[in-house]
Amino acid sequence: MKRLAAVFCAVFVLALCLGAAASVSVAGQKELPRLRGEIQLGSREEVSGVTLTQDVVLEGHMEWSFSYDAATGRDDASNRWSMAELYEPRQRSEPYVGASLESYSMGGSWSGPIDRFDLAGLDVFDDGALEEILREAASNAAGSGRWSGSVRLNDYADRIYFEANSYAVLDAATGEYPDWLPESFAVPLDEEVTLQVEMYITDDGGSYEVFPAEGPFYQSLSDSVYASDGNLYLLLSALEYDQAGGCAAADSSLVPGGAWGLYRIPASAPEASEGRYGYTSAGCSADFGSAENVYPLEAEVQAVRLEESASGRELLLFTVEDGALRLTVYPLYGGEGVQRTTVLSAEEAARLEMDLEWMCGHGAVEVLEEAVLLDSEEYIAAVEFEDGRAAGTAVLYARPEYPEHVARGGEEWTDVYESRYAYEGGRLCVLDKISYYAEGSWYMEALRLTAYRGGECVYSEWMENGLGSGSFYSGINVDDIRLEVSG
Repeated sequence: MKRLAAVFCAVFVLALCLGAAASVSVAGQKELPRLRGEIQLGSREEVSGVTLTQDVVLEGHMEWSFSYDAATGRDDASNRWSMAELYEPRQRSEPYVGASLESYSMGGSWSGPIDRFDLAGLDVFDDGALEEILREAASNAAGSGRWSGSVRLNDYADRIYFEANSYAVLDAATGEYPDWLPESFAVPLDEEVTLQVEMYITDDGGSYEVFPAEGPFYQSLSDSVYASDGNLYLLLSALEYDQAGGCAAADSSLVPGGAWGLYRIPASAPEASEGRYGYTSAGCSADFGSAENVYPLEAEVQAVRLEESASGRELLLFTVEDGALRLTVYPLYGGEGVQRTTVLSAEEAARLEMDLEWMCGHGAVEVLEEAVLLDSEEYIAAVEFEDGRAAGTAVLYARPEYPEHVARGGEEWTDVYESRYAYEGGRLCVLDKISYYAEGSWYMEALRLTAYRGGECVYSEWMENGLGSGSFYSGINVDDIRLEVSG
């Protein structure tokens, strides 16, 4: 018994020592991520009520927290030790499905006999079309080990299908992640298409290349939202390009409703599940075979984006049409009906040399209570909302110039790689995470806090602390820095 008590006391003392050491370790790190800001424009009155917060966890048990009051330029730090694990990766994501047309350009390789290579899984044309083309090419290459030639795709297929790029969405018909949209989604091959095929075969395996030689090729435009009404919505269109670079809307006669547009796909309620790549996510099961076109697109579009409003009662369809950025507000539960408005005109975009197709299709979008923001890195477009309706055209905010000490060496050396936004009472606040190349050193990371009113930048502060987000080295986890606004 005495021996057991001695062991217990030793363990207890060791735990106290570890706790004390942990506290000392955290205290020793207290200066690590403290912000030091330099005002580039305006006064701190413009950022009253703006706070930046961030947490750092060491070895899962030692937590360091700090906050930065932008209105005073003062920061505050605290730390604590916990026996329980403090850091849990935040990897929740909403269900998503996209659609793509591969436009015939592809390649692959295999080991061993060609019969062991699953060609059917790569078929983007029609049932068995690509497999038949490649097996014929392999037969032609059997003697010399190489065959190069052209084939007429129309002899093998009369349509091409959409590949499904899904995350946390199961196909209700199979219970698995879909590789393709159903056969009801396809583009007919109305014109003659010639493919160039290169086939190489060796004793150990082989490789192939396929690419368009003559005739049109295609590009898909898609986005999706799992909406509050329990349905998955897919916004889909496709473009057909000729060899000279001209394009037009692809033939939509085979898709549901006979037109490109917004498709409602019945889906199950979300449930906790493992995502496709092992992350914890919200999942749903979608009945793709029952897709219904609930809002056909009336015009040819060059880019699309689909979002759900902050209230969850509307869908926001952003499209680029004839060089202009347009917004369609689609009500999910009735109401005032569909609203169509021009967010940015083609003339304004041309004057500012804005790439609206990139902004709409690839730029960051933030849906807030009072406004929806579209970010092109150089400009932020804010569309105000009230009672589920867009207030009008977007207000454009131009980001300020970088401080002189940032040796840019051209746009390619400086990157706004992530941003946080807050919009309240007509004031837009933005926290940018920036990587840049400092002269005489490696890439650096910095933060820039900006505030805007009435289309003008009224405040800009450049901050550096040496910490961003993620795991910089073993045992240290840094949460994303948060932008909070009150008052």
